[in-house]
Amino acid sequence: MMQACEGYCPKDIVRQLDLLGFESRRACTPYGAVQFYLSRPTAGRTCTLLLHGVAADATTWTPMLQCARELDIDLGNVLVVDLPGFGRSENRLDTMDIDEVCSMLMGQVAAAGFERIRLVGHSMGGFLALDIASKHPERVTSVHVAAGAYFGILNAIKAPIRSLVRTPRTAILWNSYYALCLAGLAGTVAVRAASAVVGPRCVIAPFVAKPARMRRQVVETLITQLNPRGVVLTARNGPGYNATKTWGAIKVPLTAVFGSADHLVTNKDADELKRTNNHARIETVQDAGHLMILERPATVLRALDL
Repeated sequence: MMQACEGYCPKDIVRQLDLLGFESRRACTPYGAVQFYLSRPTAGRTCTLLLHGVAADATTWTPMLQCARELDIDLGNVLVVDLPGFGRSENRLDTMDIDEVCSMLMGQVAAAGFERIRLVGHSMGGFLALDIASKHPERVTSVHVAAGAYFGILNAIKAPIRSLVRTPRTAILWNSYYALCLAGLAGTVAVRAASAVVGPRCVIAPFVAKPARMRRQVVETLITQLNPRGVVLTARNGPGYNATKTWGAIKVPLTAVFGSADHLVTNKDADELKRTNNHARIETVQDAGHLMILERPATVLRALDL
Protein backbone atom coordinates (compact mmCIF):
# COMPACT_ATOMS: atom_id res chain seq x y z
CA MET A 1 0.00 0.00 0.00
CA MET A 2 2.89 2.35 0.72
CA GLN A 3 4.00 2.27 -2.90
CA ALA A 4 0.48 3.20 -4.03
CA CYS A 5 0.74 6.44 -2.06
CA GLU A 6 4.29 7.34 -3.00
CA GLY A 7 3.83 7.90 -6.73
CA TYR A 8 2.93 11.11 -8.51
CA CYS A 9 -0.79 11.98 -8.22
CA PRO A 10 -1.53 8.54 -6.76
CA LYS A 11 -5.16 9.04 -5.73
CA ASP A 12 -8.45 10.24 -7.18
CA ILE A 13 -10.40 12.94 -5.36
CA VAL A 14 -13.18 11.34 -3.31
CA ARG A 15 -16.30 13.43 -3.83
CA GLN A 16 -18.15 12.11 -0.75
CA LEU A 17 -16.25 12.37 2.51
CA ASP A 18 -18.66 10.00 4.24
CA LEU A 19 -16.91 7.25 2.27
CA LEU A 20 -13.83 8.06 4.36
CA GLY A 21 -15.75 7.95 7.63
CA PHE A 22 -16.63 11.64 7.97
CA GLU A 23 -19.90 12.91 9.38
CA SER A 24 -21.55 15.78 7.50
CA ARG A 25 -22.34 18.89 9.60
CA ARG A 26 -24.25 21.92 8.23
CA ALA A 27 -23.57 25.02 10.29
CA CYS A 28 -25.79 28.10 10.37
CA THR A 29 -23.47 31.11 10.04
CA PRO A 30 -23.67 34.75 8.91
CA TYR A 31 -22.68 33.47 5.46
CA GLY A 32 -25.62 31.07 5.40
CA ALA A 33 -25.15 27.32 5.58
CA VAL A 34 -21.48 26.32 5.74
CA GLN A 35 -20.51 22.69 5.20
CA PHE A 36 -18.21 20.91 7.65
CA TYR A 37 -17.09 17.28 7.80
CA LEU A 38 -16.01 15.69 11.06
CA SER A 39 -14.09 12.53 11.86
CA ARG A 40 -13.85 12.09 15.63
CA PRO A 41 -12.11 8.83 16.57
CA THR A 42 -11.16 10.10 20.04
CA ALA A 43 -12.90 11.98 22.81
CA GLY A 44 -10.13 14.59 22.95
CA ARG A 45 -10.78 18.32 22.92
CA THR A 46 -8.24 19.03 20.14
CA CYS A 47 -8.82 18.69 16.39
CA THR A 48 -6.94 19.15 13.15
CA LEU A 49 -8.70 21.74 10.98
CA LEU A 50 -8.05 21.37 7.23
CA LEU A 51 -8.46 24.55 5.13
CA HIS A 52 -8.53 24.19 1.33
CA GLY A 53 -7.23 26.46 -1.42
CA VAL A 54 -9.01 29.04 -3.53
CA ALA A 55 -9.90 26.85 -6.54
CA ALA A 56 -10.95 23.84 -4.54
CA ASP A 57 -13.18 22.57 -1.74
CA ALA A 58 -12.95 20.14 1.19
CA THR A 59 -12.60 17.15 -1.12
CA THR A 60 -9.17 18.35 -2.26
CA TRP A 61 -7.83 16.88 0.99
CA THR A 62 -9.09 13.37 0.27
CA PRO A 63 -5.92 12.06 -1.45
CA MET A 64 -3.92 13.03 1.63
CA LEU A 65 -6.55 11.59 3.96
CA GLN A 66 -6.48 8.30 2.02
CA CYS A 67 -2.69 8.19 2.24
CA ALA A 68 -2.75 8.91 5.98
CA ARG A 69 -5.04 5.92 6.46
CA GLU A 70 -3.00 3.60 4.24
CA LEU A 71 0.29 4.65 5.85
CA ASP A 72 -1.21 4.27 9.33
CA ILE A 73 -0.69 7.94 10.22
CA ASP A 74 -3.10 8.95 12.99
CA LEU A 75 -4.39 12.48 12.44
CA GLY A 76 -6.69 12.31 15.48
CA ASN A 77 -9.92 14.26 15.31
CA VAL A 78 -10.21 15.94 11.91
CA LEU A 79 -12.53 18.78 10.88
CA VAL A 80 -12.71 19.74 7.20
CA VAL A 81 -14.65 22.69 5.78
CA ASP A 82 -15.98 24.02 2.50
CA LEU A 83 -15.11 27.69 3.01
CA PRO A 84 -17.92 30.22 2.37
CA GLY A 85 -18.92 30.21 -1.29
CA PHE A 86 -16.91 27.06 -2.07
CA GLY A 87 -18.12 23.50 -2.47
CA ARG A 88 -21.43 23.03 -0.68
CA SER A 89 -21.18 26.21 1.41
CA GLU A 90 -23.19 29.38 0.88
CA ASN A 91 -21.84 32.92 0.89
CA ARG A 92 -24.86 35.17 1.17
CA LEU A 93 -22.67 38.04 2.41
CA ASP A 94 -20.69 37.98 -0.84
CA THR A 95 -17.53 38.84 1.11
CA MET A 96 -14.47 36.92 2.27
CA ASP A 97 -13.08 39.33 4.87
CA ILE A 98 -10.32 37.36 6.55
CA ASP A 99 -11.17 38.47 10.08
CA GLU A 100 -14.83 37.51 9.64
CA VAL A 101 -14.00 34.14 8.06
CA CYS A 102 -11.53 33.32 10.83
CA SER A 103 -14.04 34.35 13.51
CA MET A 104 -16.67 32.07 11.95
CA LEU A 105 -14.24 29.17 11.81
CA MET A 106 -13.15 29.56 15.42
CA GLY A 107 -16.79 29.73 16.51
CA GLN A 108 -17.65 26.54 14.63
CA VAL A 109 -14.61 24.72 16.03
CA ALA A 110 -15.87 25.56 19.52
CA ALA A 111 -19.43 24.55 18.59
CA ALA A 112 -18.08 21.15 17.52
CA GLY A 113 -16.71 20.70 21.03
CA PHE A 114 -13.03 21.46 20.48
CA GLU A 115 -10.97 23.77 22.66
CA ARG A 116 -7.74 23.73 20.68
CA ILE A 117 -6.85 23.20 17.03
CA ARG A 118 -3.95 22.13 14.86
CA LEU A 119 -4.22 24.22 11.71
CA VAL A 120 -3.41 22.79 8.28
CA GLY A 121 -3.90 24.88 5.16
CA HIS A 122 -3.17 24.75 1.44
CA SER A 123 -2.72 27.96 -0.58
CA MET A 124 -5.59 30.28 0.48
CA GLY A 125 -6.23 27.90 3.37
CA GLY A 126 -2.64 28.40 4.45
CA PHE A 127 -3.19 32.16 4.38
CA LEU A 128 -6.16 31.69 6.70
CA ALA A 129 -4.25 29.28 8.94
CA LEU A 130 -1.34 31.69 9.37
CA ASP A 131 -3.72 34.52 10.20
CA ILE A 132 -5.60 32.45 12.81
CA ALA A 133 -2.33 31.26 14.38
CA SER A 134 -1.12 34.84 14.79
CA LYS A 135 -4.35 36.06 16.41
CA HIS A 136 -5.45 33.06 18.51
CA PRO A 137 -2.25 31.50 19.91
CA GLU A 138 -4.08 30.36 23.03
CA ARG A 139 -6.27 28.04 20.96
CA VAL A 140 -3.76 26.89 18.35
CA THR A 141 -1.30 24.07 19.06
CA SER A 142 0.63 24.41 15.77
CA VAL A 143 0.22 25.59 12.18
CA HIS A 144 1.19 23.68 9.03
CA VAL A 145 0.89 25.24 5.57
CA ALA A 146 1.48 23.96 2.04
CA ALA A 147 2.04 26.70 -0.58
CA GLY A 148 0.33 29.10 1.82
CA ALA A 149 3.02 31.60 2.83
CA TYR A 150 2.56 33.59 -0.37
CA PHE A 151 4.33 36.94 -0.08
CA GLY A 152 4.76 37.08 -3.86
CA ILE A 153 1.02 36.76 -4.55
CA LEU A 154 0.25 39.45 -1.98
CA ASN A 155 2.81 41.71 -3.62
CA ALA A 156 1.24 41.03 -7.03
CA ILE A 157 -2.17 42.01 -5.64
CA LYS A 158 -0.82 45.20 -4.07
CA ALA A 159 1.41 46.27 -6.95
CA PRO A 160 0.61 44.34 -10.17
CA ILE A 161 3.09 46.28 -12.33
CA ARG A 162 5.99 46.59 -9.89
CA SER A 163 5.77 42.90 -9.02
CA LEU A 164 6.51 42.07 -12.67
CA VAL A 165 10.06 43.25 -11.97
CA ARG A 166 10.46 41.71 -8.51
CA THR A 167 8.84 38.30 -9.08
CA PRO A 168 7.94 38.14 -12.78
CA ARG A 169 6.87 34.48 -12.96
CA THR A 170 4.55 34.74 -9.96
CA ALA A 171 3.17 38.09 -11.11
CA ILE A 172 2.43 36.95 -14.65
CA LEU A 173 0.75 33.74 -13.50
CA TRP A 174 -1.29 35.42 -10.75
CA ASN A 175 -2.30 38.46 -12.84
CA SER A 176 -3.41 36.20 -15.70
CA TYR A 177 -5.40 33.98 -13.37
CA TYR A 178 -6.96 36.95 -11.58
CA ALA A 179 -7.94 38.63 -14.85
CA LEU A 180 -9.68 35.42 -15.88
CA CYS A 181 -11.54 35.37 -12.56
CA LEU A 182 -12.59 39.01 -12.97
CA ALA A 183 -14.31 37.93 -16.17
CA GLY A 184 -16.62 35.78 -14.02
CA LEU A 185 -18.83 33.41 -15.98
CA ALA A 186 -17.10 34.32 -19.24
CA GLY A 187 -13.77 33.29 -17.72
CA THR A 188 -15.21 29.99 -16.51
CA VAL A 189 -16.67 29.28 -19.94
CA ALA A 190 -13.30 30.08 -21.53
CA VAL A 191 -11.44 27.70 -19.21
CA ARG A 192 -13.92 24.88 -19.78
CA ALA A 193 -13.85 25.47 -23.54
CA ALA A 194 -10.05 25.32 -23.47
CA SER A 195 -10.26 22.15 -21.41
CA ALA A 196 -12.53 20.59 -24.03
CA VAL A 197 -10.23 21.60 -26.88
CA VAL A 198 -6.71 20.98 -25.53
CA GLY A 199 -7.56 18.80 -22.55
CA PRO A 200 -7.81 19.60 -18.82
CA ARG A 201 -4.19 18.61 -18.17
CA CYS A 202 -3.01 21.46 -20.40
CA VAL A 203 -5.26 23.92 -18.57
CA ILE A 204 -3.78 23.13 -15.15
CA ALA A 205 -0.21 22.75 -16.43
CA PRO A 206 1.04 26.03 -14.88
CA PHE A 207 0.06 24.81 -11.42
CA VAL A 208 1.61 21.33 -11.36
CA ALA A 209 5.03 19.80 -11.94
CA LYS A 210 4.02 16.97 -14.28
CA PRO A 211 0.67 17.71 -15.98
CA ALA A 212 0.82 14.63 -18.23
CA ARG A 213 0.93 12.39 -15.15
CA MET A 214 -2.01 13.98 -13.35
CA ARG A 215 -5.00 11.64 -13.03
CA ARG A 216 -7.75 12.59 -15.43
CA GLN A 217 -10.39 12.34 -12.67
CA VAL A 218 -8.39 14.80 -10.56
CA VAL A 219 -7.94 17.43 -13.27
CA GLU A 220 -11.56 17.15 -14.42
CA THR A 221 -12.70 17.59 -10.81
CA LEU A 222 -10.52 20.67 -10.44
CA ILE A 223 -12.05 22.21 -13.55
CA THR A 224 -15.54 21.76 -12.07
CA GLN A 225 -14.39 23.44 -8.82
CA LEU A 226 -13.45 26.72 -10.52
CA ASN A 227 -14.77 29.60 -8.44
CA PRO A 228 -13.97 33.01 -9.99
CA ARG A 229 -16.06 34.96 -7.50
CA GLY A 230 -14.34 33.26 -4.59
CA VAL A 231 -10.93 34.22 -5.98
CA VAL A 232 -11.95 37.85 -6.45
CA LEU A 233 -13.45 38.13 -2.95
CA THR A 234 -10.42 36.50 -1.35
CA ALA A 235 -7.99 38.78 -3.22
CA ARG A 236 -9.67 41.82 -1.70
CA ASN A 237 -7.88 41.02 1.56
CA GLY A 238 -4.53 41.57 -0.13
CA PRO A 239 -4.08 45.35 -0.43
CA GLY A 240 -4.27 46.06 3.30
CA TYR A 241 -2.67 42.88 4.60
CA ASN A 242 0.69 43.10 6.39
CA ALA A 243 2.04 39.58 6.12
CA THR A 244 5.42 40.44 7.63
CA LYS A 245 3.89 41.84 10.81
CA THR A 246 1.12 39.24 11.10
CA TRP A 247 3.08 36.08 10.32
CA GLY A 248 6.11 37.34 12.19
CA ALA A 249 3.98 37.41 15.35
CA ILE A 250 3.27 33.66 15.23
CA LYS A 251 4.69 32.01 18.35
CA VAL A 252 3.27 28.48 18.00
CA PRO A 253 5.27 25.87 16.04
CA LEU A 254 5.09 26.71 12.33
CA THR A 255 5.87 24.36 9.44
CA ALA A 256 5.73 25.65 5.86
CA VAL A 257 6.07 23.37 2.84
CA PHE A 258 6.96 24.56 -0.65
CA GLY A 259 6.92 22.76 -3.99
CA SER A 260 10.15 22.74 -5.99
CA ALA A 261 8.18 23.39 -9.20
CA ASP A 262 5.64 25.85 -7.77
CA HIS A 263 5.54 28.99 -9.93
CA LEU A 264 3.07 30.82 -7.68
CA VAL A 265 4.63 30.28 -4.24
CA THR A 266 8.37 29.92 -4.72
CA ASN A 267 11.62 29.58 -2.81
CA LYS A 268 11.65 33.39 -2.60
CA ASP A 269 8.53 33.10 -0.43
CA ALA A 270 10.28 30.47 1.68
CA ASP A 271 13.24 32.81 2.20
CA GLU A 272 10.93 35.70 3.05
CA LEU A 273 9.05 33.60 5.60
CA LYS A 274 12.29 32.57 7.27
CA ARG A 275 13.33 36.23 7.53
CA THR A 276 9.89 37.13 8.87
CA ASN A 277 9.64 34.29 11.40
CA ASN A 278 12.97 32.67 12.21
CA HIS A 279 11.20 29.92 14.18
CA ALA A 280 9.50 28.62 11.01
CA ARG A 281 10.45 25.13 9.85
CA ILE A 282 10.82 25.14 6.06
CA GLU A 283 10.46 22.01 3.90
CA THR A 284 10.61 21.57 0.12
CA VAL A 285 8.84 18.79 -1.78
CA GLN A 286 10.57 17.80 -5.00
CA ASP A 287 8.65 17.36 -8.27
CA ALA A 288 5.62 19.20 -6.93
CA GLY A 289 3.90 22.39 -8.01
CA HIS A 290 1.23 24.53 -6.41
CA LEU A 291 -1.19 21.61 -6.20
CA MET A 292 1.27 19.54 -4.19
CA ILE A 293 -1.36 17.99 -1.90
CA LEU A 294 -2.75 16.27 -5.01
CA GLU A 295 0.60 15.65 -6.69
CA ARG A 296 2.57 14.29 -3.72
CA PRO A 297 0.07 13.70 -0.89
CA ALA A 298 2.18 11.22 1.10
CA THR A 299 5.35 13.29 0.83
CA VAL A 300 3.52 16.49 1.77
CA LEU A 301 1.87 14.70 4.68
CA ARG A 302 5.27 13.83 6.10
CA ALA A 303 6.79 17.22 5.29
CA LEU A 304 3.97 18.96 7.15
CA ASP A 305 5.05 16.99 10.22
CA LEU A 306 1.55 15.79 11.04
